[in-house]
Amino acid sequence: MALQLLRPNTSPFQLFAGACRRAADAVTTLTFPTDRWRDDIYGFAEEVFGITEYSDGQREMIDSFLRNRNTTVRSGHKCGKTFVLALLALWVWCTFPEARSVLSAATEYQADTVDFGQVQRLYRIAANRGYPLGGTLYESPRKGLIAVDPDGSTRRLWCVIARSPEAAAGISGPCVALFGDEVSGQTDEFLTAIGTSLGGANVFARVFWISNPTQTSGKFYDSHFEAKGVWHKIHLSSLDAAKFKIPGLATLDWLNERAQDWGVDSAEWKVRIAGEFPIGQEGKVISVHLIGEGQQAWNVQPYEGRLVLGLDPASDSENSDMTALAVRRGMLVKRVLGRANIDEFQIADWICDTIKEERTAKERMPLVVVDASGPVGARTITELERRLSKSPTTFEIVEVRSDKIAYGNRDCHSIRSALWLSMREFLRAGGGIPDDQRLSTELNVAEFSEKVAGKDGKARNEVQSKKEMRRLLKRSPDYADACNLAVWGWDGGQAEEAIVDVPRAQAVATRIDDDDVCSPQHGLDPYSRWGAA
Repeated sequence: MALQLLRPNTSPFQLFAGACRRAADAVTTLTFPTDRWRDDIYGFAEEVFGITEYSDGQREMIDSFLRNRNTTVRSGHKCGKTFVLALLALWVWCTFPEARSVLSAATEYQADTVDFGQVQRLYRIAANRGYPLGGTLYESPRKGLIAVDPDGSTRRLWCVIARSPEAAAGISGPCVALFGDEVSGQTDEFLTAIGTSLGGANVFARVFWISNPTQTSGKFYDSHFEAKGVWHKIHLSSLDAAKFKIPGLATLDWLNERAQDWGVDSAEWKVRIAGEFPIGQEGKVISVHLIGEGQQAWNVQPYEGRLVLGLDPASDSENSDMTALAVRRGMLVKRVLGRANIDEFQIADWICDTIKEERTAKERMPLVVVDASGPVGARTITELERRLSKSPTTFEIVEVRSDKIAYGNRDCHSIRSALWLSMREFLRAGGGIPDDQRLSTELNVAEFSEKVAGKDGKARNEVQSKKEMRRLLKRSPDYADACNLAVWGWDGGQAEEAIVDVPRAQAVATRIDDDDVCSPQHGLDPYSRWGAA
């Protein structure tokens, strides 16, 4: 190495400044793709993004991606897996000519806001550190990041929504990396279709799956229990991530809160903290997986349509139940709130205040759906009707008697069971619910009990008793009940819009022991007043 002669009287500051200029020149002359970090993802992350801290789980994921063709990761929340996914996708894009980094997710929110948002963040960090990655970063995740190299070839990084096999079309090249986020929510048909993209990847081929283990069937579940050695299997727990004081990872305070909210023996804890598959969910009315999809949908569903409030009044018992109120428009339950130790007058005030807050000018009267099964519910109905007599255009009351038989319903024995199944169908259709720990725990507690036969001989679904739910939860499922009421009568988002005059007893059997479901007088109307003659 030739010695560089120094000018007389050169100061240490000038020497340092010169070194900085030479380093800057070296950075600005770096072009992508480059094989500089072909076998060193950590060096790439440190030099380009300034990242030096990792949990053991993050290192295990990175090492596996470098060494194994297929990696499958089941994980709890806040283990840093989405950051790793974005880092690996950019490493592939920056390293290999004609690279194809494809990120798939089950929902637009996960793909566009979470996954592509992380890619955008790292891309801008690199530019701010003097490592512009080049190419064109589009706002649309479907276009993603595209670079046209001097030889005319292209490198691409983009997101797809795993709704159908057709979404996987058009992916090919000598270098293909398929990153699946929340793969438990992606269909087997889509995963099979996108897997064929590796057929021509003769330079670099990778499949990298990450997910909370919310389902006990499907390709993601199978990938963790296959015995052929096709997959390198990784299991991450939020408890392990919390041992590292890295911003964004789980903390002990957060884990203690979840333990208090869910209980360490709950399915929520096992899936979202321990990263375990929810064995025993088969008999659940609403699975952990379906609840998670509803929480994701909350971020993207529009808050529009008729205002509907679901009210579950507390009982008069000494169990100190909570009065819960859920607010919905269309396909979105905006929020669920609870208040303790309030009477029917305070409940009515709460409803009126919520309507004033939510109702817009010239909007149709909101629906207030109330469970009137107990004494508090009955008194609340009376108080609301008294207020309506003074101001008839404030709201419409829908009185539900959840303790009654669901005459005219061919699937459920009781109104209470029909409420739970209506909630399940709402979530299956893409309905959104808030990410509330109390609500999610209560929704997951319900199980089917033995079917009950009607006089027509047909067995109908019956959900376990509220007493049994109270025993399991050590409280009443008030938030879930309010949410079920807010969704009651939902029919693709259209039912509440079609109701003009609420019939008082249009769908109720003439005799309490008459359950001839084939009779036309027993058409099930969710907005009739149950139990009235």
